[in-house]
Amino acid sequence: MDELPRALPLLTADEEVRLARLIEAGVAASAVLAGHRLRVEASRAELERIVGEGEKARERFLLSNLRLVVFAVGGLSSRVPGGLRDDVFQEGVAALAEALRGYDWRRGRFSTLALRNVRWRVEEYVAGAGGSLGVPAGRAMVIRRARSIAARLESESGRPAKASEVAAELGRDVASTESLLRHQPAMSIEAMPPELQKRTLAAAPAGGPGEALRPDVRRLPRNQRDVITLRFGLTDGRPRSWLEVAAETGTSVSTAKRACKLGLATLRNPAPQPAAEAAALVQARRTAERLKEVDRLSKAGLSLVEVAIALKAEPVEVHDMCVAGRRQDLLARFGRLEQSHGFEPSPYTAPYVVETEESARRRARFLAASPTEEPATTPPPLARPRHETVAPPTTTNLRRHPDGPGQQPGGRGIGW
Repeated sequence: MDELPRALPLLTADEEVRLARLIEAGVAASAVLAGHRLRVEASRAELERIVGEGEKARERFLLSNLRLVVFAVGGLSSRVPGGLRDDVFQEGVAALAEALRGYDWRRGRFSTLALRNVRWRVEEYVAGAGGSLGVPAGRAMVIRRARSIAARLESESGRPAKASEVAAELGRDVASTESLLRHQPAMSIEAMPPELQKRTLAAAPAGGPGEALRPDVRRLPRNQRDVITLRFGLTDGRPRSWLEVAAETGTSVSTAKRACKLGLATLRNPAPQPAAEAAALVQARRTAERLKEVDRLSKAGLSLVEVAIALKAEPVEVHDMCVAGRRQDLLARFGRLEQSHGFEPSPYTAPYVVETEESARRRARFLAASPTEEPATTPPPLARPRHETVAPPTTTNLRRHPDGPGQQPGGRGIGW
C-alpha cells in the first residue's frame, strides 16, 4: 500500500466523462455479444474492439482513483494492525470498483460517490473483521466512538469521564452508554497472560459444554431429559430435528416441543440450594466490597499493580474480579492511566482502551525523554568539612563588677 501499483495522475472532469462513456459502450457491446437483443449496426469485430476499449478505460479509471482508497485508509492507520493493512486496502479497492459500477457521469464527479462508499466499507471492515470486538460492525463502531469520546473527555478534564457526559455527547441514554463502555471483547487463550491461561483452562469443563450440563439434565423428568438430550445432541454431538425427536421418543412434535420448553425453563431457573445460595451471597458481597475499594484506589491515581499490592493480591486476581463483577470500566481506567504516563497498556488493560493521538504523543515523549545509560564513574572524594570548635568561656577569671553583670579583668565597664 505504500507504493501504488502503476499509479496514474488524477483524472479531470472531461477525462472522467470520456472514460465513463467508453465503459458504458463496452458494457453494451458485451451484452450484445452475450446474446441480448439490441439493435446495433456494428460487426462482431467492432463489438469486440469496443469491449476491449471499455476494459482499458475501466482499468485506467480505477488506477487513477486509487488515491481515494489511500486517503480513506490513512485516517484509520492507528486502528489497523500491520498485518491487516493489505486486507483493508483490498476492501477499499473492492468498494471503489462497486462505486464505479453505479457511477453516472451525468450527475457529477466520481469522487463524490466513491469516497463515501470506500470510507464506509473500510470502516465497517475494521470495526467488524479487523476490530476483534466480537460484535456486529455497527455496534463495534458505536463502541469505538464511545471509548474515543471518553478518552478525549478524560484528557481534557484530567479525571475519568462520567457515563452521563459520554452519553450526552453520544446522544444515547446512560444505561446503554455504560454497556458500551463496559464491553469486553473476546480474547483467545493464546493472547492471555500465562497466569490467566492456567485459570481459564482449569475452569473449563473437560468434556465440553454437554459434560457441564449433564448433572442438571439428570435431575429433570425422564420425558424432558430425553427430549433435551436428543434435540441438542448432548450424547453424541448430533442435534436432531423436531421430527426426529418425536420419532425417537414416540410422541408428537407438539408434545416434544412442550417438554423441551418446560425442561429449559427448569434449567434456566433451578431451585436454589440454601447453603449454596448463602455462600454465593457472601461471596458476592465480598466481591462488591473489594470492587468498591478498587474503584476508590483507582480514582486516587493508583495503577493496577499498585492496587493489587494494596489489596495483597496478584494483578490477575484484580483483573478477574473486575471481569466477574462486570466492572470492565475499572480496567479501562487503569489502561488510560498507563497511557497518561506514557506507558503502553499492560495485557490486563489493553483490550479495554483505545489508543488516541494524545496517548501516542505522550508515549513518544516518554520514550524520547528516557535517560540513556551512562558509564559508571568513580564519585569524587568527599571534601573534608570545614568546622571550628568554639570552647565556652570560662568563669574562673571573671569577677563581679559593680557597674555591670560581668566583665573581663582590666576591661572598661559599661554602665547599666
